[in-house]
Amino acid sequence: MWRRGADADGYAANFVGTEQIIQVNGYTSSFVQVLGSMPFIWEQIVDLTYKPKFVIVRPEEAPRVAKRHFLDLRKKYGAVLAIDLVNKYGGEGRLSEKFAGSVQNLLSDDICAFRFP
Repeated sequence: MWRRGADADGYAANFVGTEQIIQVNGYTSSFVQVLGSMPFIWEQIVDLTYKPKFVIVRPEEAPRVAKRHFLDLRKKYGAVLAIDLVNKYGGEGRLSEKFAGSVQNLLSDDICAFRFP
């Protein structure tokens, strides 16, 4: 199976970042945006279907893996705003539910998460 999500240390299998830097009148501002797989362990066989099936592996470890992931993001980038963009219906709905449950105890002034409608 192909690994998706994150490994046991919270590192996302698919992860990319971009930074926008703006300088105006001697002031500099930076905005960092990262995109990655849901930060818990899940697997998916890549095939020719539009939405390949997936399996959530070791679901009991999801909160610990998510915690490591978000604490690492906070350490690297500062405050974190996570937006769940997956479909809330069908199979992807299971990912969305697991994500919400995994981050519930992490929410604070500098780690926020919400589901995009």
